[in-house]
Amino acid sequence: MLAWIALLPAVFAAELSLGIGYAQASYIEGAGAGAQKLVEIGALRRWEPGWELEAGVRRLMVPVVLPQTAFDVFVAGRASPAIGRWRPAVGVELGLTGAFRYDWAAILEERAAYSPAPETSESSPLYLSVQAEPLRFRVGRITAEVGALSVGSTLPRWGRLARVELGWLHVAVAL
Repeated sequence: MLAWIALLPAVFAAELSLGIGYAQASYIEGAGAGAQKLVEIGALRRWEPGWELEAGVRRLMVPVVLPQTAFDVFVAGRASPAIGRWRPAVGVELGLTGAFRYDWAAILEERAAYSPAPETSESSPLYLSVQAEPLRFRVGRITAEVGALSVGSTLPRWGRLARVELGWLHVAVAL
């Protein structure tokens, strides 16, 4: 117990950043695939010499997902060395997604000839992915990133559904 208390100064000495981003995630299951635009809000803790822990929420910007479940909630751990202004990062992300809870009324309204069985995907909402953020730079208190890539799958049935996310833009400000 005392060992955990000894770590508290290091936890609070870490830098805190708040950020917002825009991405696109593709879910590939069998022969089918679907892409979804995402808006992300997150908080990041950074410890020197370059370890990060981020938690956040992504809003799925598609009309075919139920509005009350149209979110991703995630936590990510990364190694991110500081090389001048360059802050590349690599790590893992664990999350829950509402991407598979479809609004069948909206789908049927959009595609009148399409009549699927009103059910959701059998895929689990839990996912694990590996991230690479090679184009991430920091100037002053602002960190900007373009071209991030995240590749993973749902758990516990790894490989049943592939999840590929492209991060187009993410900007964070250190507090």
